[in-house]
Amino acid sequence: MRVAVLSKDPARGGAPRAMRRLIQGLRERGHRVDLFCLDHDADPAGSVGVRPVAEPGAEDAAWFFGPYIGERRTDLSNTVFTAQTVGCALAEMPVLRRYDVINIHWVAEFLSADGLAALARLGPPVVFTLHDMAPFTGGCHYSAGCEGYAAGCTPCPQLADDPLGVTGWVLERKRVGLARPNVVAASPSVWLAEAARRSGVFAGGRVHVLPNALETDLFIPTDKAIAKRAFGLDPEDRVLLFGAYHAGERRKGFEHLTAMLRHMREDGRGRALLDAGRLTVATFGLAAPELSEQGVRLHDLGYIGDDRRLAAAYAAADAVVLPSLEDNQPNIMLEAMACGTPVAGFAIGGLPDVMEDGVNGRLAAPFDTAALARAVLDLVTDPAEAAACGRAARRAIEAGFTLDHQAERYEALFATMLEESGWHAEPGEGAAAGGSVAAPFRTDAGFGRLYTLYRDLLAERGTLEAELNRSRADLAAIDRRIEGTLERVRGSTARRILGYPRNGTLPPPSAPAPEKLDRLAAALLSGWWDAGAPLRLLVRAAYRLGIGRKSEGLLP
Repeated sequence: MRVAVLSKDPARGGAPRAMRRLIQGLRERGHRVDLFCLDHDADPAGSVGVRPVAEPGAEDAAWFFGPYIGERRTDLSNTVFTAQTVGCALAEMPVLRRYDVINIHWVAEFLSADGLAALARLGPPVVFTLHDMAPFTGGCHYSAGCEGYAAGCTPCPQLADDPLGVTGWVLERKRVGLARPNVVAASPSVWLAEAARRSGVFAGGRVHVLPNALETDLFIPTDKAIAKRAFGLDPEDRVLLFGAYHAGERRKGFEHLTAMLRHMREDGRGRALLDAGRLTVATFGLAAPELSEQGVRLHDLGYIGDDRRLAAAYAAADAVVLPSLEDNQPNIMLEAMACGTPVAGFAIGGLPDVMEDGVNGRLAAPFDTAALARAVLDLVTDPAEAAACGRAARRAIEAGFTLDHQAERYEALFATMLEESGWHAEPGEGAAAGGSVAAPFRTDAGFGRLYTLYRDLLAERGTLEAELNRSRADLAAIDRRIEGTLERVRGSTARRILGYPRNGTLPPPSAPAPEKLDRLAAALLSGWWDAGAPLRLLVRAAYRLGIGRKSEGLLP
């Protein structure tokens, strides 16, 4: 078979890593697999680069939606969240019609909801390999416990507000465009498969559980003492390994890891290890420095890009801790188990699919950090139990998680879908690795018009805000002039002599300008009216005197 694999990134991160293993397994079984990716620079020789050709307004919309989402994120989660409203129209590339199957991996920021729907209408069987929840949600990659994707993804608890209705719109476009008989999802874990079925994106719940795999000839058990010495660790030390692409991502459970370490110190076994200086926490990836505050000895292995060195790091550990709050089927779990090192983690996501508590690893009740601490201590303080779990872990990987196991399962799914769809690829060669193809880059229909309207409204609001700021500046200048007049009145000679205007009459400096002006006028009128009272009395007396004299005939 000829298989076109689509992915934004060909090399970096856990999803591309799992994808490349599937590609390797399929190729080893004789299939032609071509990888089309957006970030071609990361793998220029082994993939086909997609060159986006931007249509009018598409780049503006792409730049707009990043801040639109980012400015509205709540504290519920800090995992990536993408609005799939702009992307490459890959369905318009004629070369894709020459493939038997299209296999879609991590394509957020690469393909839009309408772009995915167009691929579904193209004709070949389309298989989504689920690395997270993004293919069947309105934008979140992990939902942080929310099940809004089963309804309408609105309102979204990960956004403070959504005036454009992005999440609901994107989910509905996926439901309309992808619920077709030639579209299925392949989930590595039962947990993610059940969530995908509830979403309504895949027609009739067309979701299959096909576990990930890894190179079992590369990730192998080795002597722990030798592996520890290779990393500068004392073979007598008990080593706990933690790794994460970015420890700051909340769902990776870094806060639970630090809580677990505190519980380990409270346990007599852990306290004895720590006091004797025999417990080391080794980290790789972008582990957070806050671990040093937990009173444990740290050994930072840094970023490990070489698989053989990574396998040696797993072998050097007595246990691997995986405190994730949400996870699909972590590469770290499979890799550690393949190296004969037991894993301890919460019973969430895809972990229970592979791990059996007390047999090939340890599972704690979700988010019970005290229970996780006890499970870890069971392993690091009992080498015999840890070794038995490690051997069982290796057997489990060999029994169902080799590259050939995974490729065979995908091969069977592809064959079944080809038979059901009746699709026949067009003749001709596929794309050449190392080359590139062009694809239009556009905003989804309908949503593009809404974006334009919203953009124009934002521009108009900006103009109004500028005018308002100018008016505020003018009012501030007027206020300063009024306050200056008030100060002169407050300190005037007439006021000191006559006691007018009275203190209660004049407004304080904090009063609004209109109130100041009104009360200043009233004060001046009142004060000067009272000040002119003697003169008015004289005029009135003279007037009355004149009338009296006239009545007495003294005046003509």
